[in-house]
Amino acid sequence: MNRFSDIEVLVHVVEHGSYTAAARELGISKSYASKQIRALEERLGVRLLHRTTRTVSPTDAGRVFVQRCAAVIEELEEAERAVSALQDSPRGTLRLSAPVSFGTRYIAPLLAGFMNDYPDLHVVLDLSDRTVDLIDEGYDLALRIGRLDDSSLIARRLAPIRAHVVASPDYLSASSQIHHPDHLRDHPCMVYSLQPAPTCWSFTKTGAPPHEEPVRVRVNPRLTSNNGDALLDAVLAGNGVAALPDFFVGQLLREGRLVSVLSDWDTMPGAGLWAIYPPGRFLAAKVRLLLEHLADRLDPTPWSV
Repeated sequence: MNRFSDIEVLVHVVEHGSYTAAARELGISKSYASKQIRALEERLGVRLLHRTTRTVSPTDAGRVFVQRCAAVIEELEEAERAVSALQDSPRGTLRLSAPVSFGTRYIAPLLAGFMNDYPDLHVVLDLSDRTVDLIDEGYDLALRIGRLDDSSLIARRLAPIRAHVVASPDYLSASSQIHHPDHLRDHPCMVYSLQPAPTCWSFTKTGAPPHEEPVRVRVNPRLTSNNGDALLDAVLAGNGVAALPDFFVGQLLREGRLVSVLSDWDTMPGAGLWAIYPPGRFLAAKVRLLLEHLADRLDPTPWSV
């Protein structure tokens, strides 16, 4: 138990940036907290904290150690709550990663209601289009869009996502027709730079047998960006064509502000909105409840065309 207690002290000191605040929360003296961390550093043979007269901050080694240990401590606390009424009223911190545009449009509003239901839960929402490392960066859950690579992580499909090749009505009325993916070579395209091959678009004919080779087209980029909203603005302004998920363009298609071409071709077969979380012997209540909250409110999908 001493081995666990000194780790718990370290985690609290780093979280609060102060021996005094950590000791107060743990109900121990400041001197005892300092003694615990010195003993831990001696046991590990590495310095874990930078100390000045005013501040305490982790070293690089301390930061890595605390990230791993904080997750272990939280799992232990969750295990205690699993056998009590607290299992249905989660507390602590829930760290969630989501893509920028999708997270702003759909996840942030849904989180507002979720937080009303669970006032003791602190939610950290990181909006980023990069692929985060859930374990090394300490995330409880990540939302990803598209097709998933093989992974040791657990994935749950929350909703279908389909891409549409779109352009504005004015652009299409003044340009050559697009009836086949090969026709895109004659059109300026808005390209999402975070794709593995941004200028090589792949199409599968709707209803084609699984073994049929996709049609690949190398497009001519007019705008390249790592943000879908930037591509959408360019398409709405009549600058060309883009392949965008339906959560971007569904409402605009219904309003007639965009037109979908190549509707019998699929650029993202098998794609969806996926919730990704680390494997474990049990799913933390805060993660389970958020998954249920999102799944309930994204069925049916609000972006369907």
